[in-house]
Amino acid sequence: MNINTRNGHLVSGRHAVPVREVVNSVCDRNDMDYITTRYPLRPQEVMDCIDCVADLDKLDHGIHLELANGSDTVGEVTIETRQMSDTFFVKTIQYGKVFLPQEADFNKLYDKGFRMCAIESFEDVLNNSVGYESSDLHVIVYDAIMNITDEEFDKELFVKFLKEQDETA
Repeated sequence: MNINTRNGHLVSGRHAVPVREVVNSVCDRNDMDYITTRYPLRPQEVMDCIDCVADLDKLDHGIHLELANGSDTVGEVTIETRQMSDTFFVKTIQYGKVFLPQEADFNKLYDKGFRMCAIESFEDVLNNSVGYESSDLHVIVYDAIMNITDEEFDKELFVKFLKEQDETA
């Protein structure tokens, strides 16, 4: 990682590109090609910027993820994201990178990170464990999903579905 501090700001690379500016571009939903064209950075340096900000920023109190159930059928859940914080988005991309280390598509990394948080947290609950509670990211995903479900929601079936989706993704 080639990130340094200059005049109180985090910068990356020989050209001292502002780290927060790069991450803001990611949060603006720009893709890797756009960012590496706009800034004199290689993809790995962009990922280093994401790691840096994800490690520094905290998921403090407040709404970081708001979901909606797009299904009207009882017991069925169609997850729709209504809003998310930039911090949540960046941390979820960082988590997805753990599972897809060669991937550079931020949407795929986000999807993977979100899916793994959901799978791991619901498996913990099904196994009567609270291990997921040690991760703010996992708690936020779990709580957001539980907020849009009804009493007919089958957690075991949900985990099975997520794992199938994960295999085809």
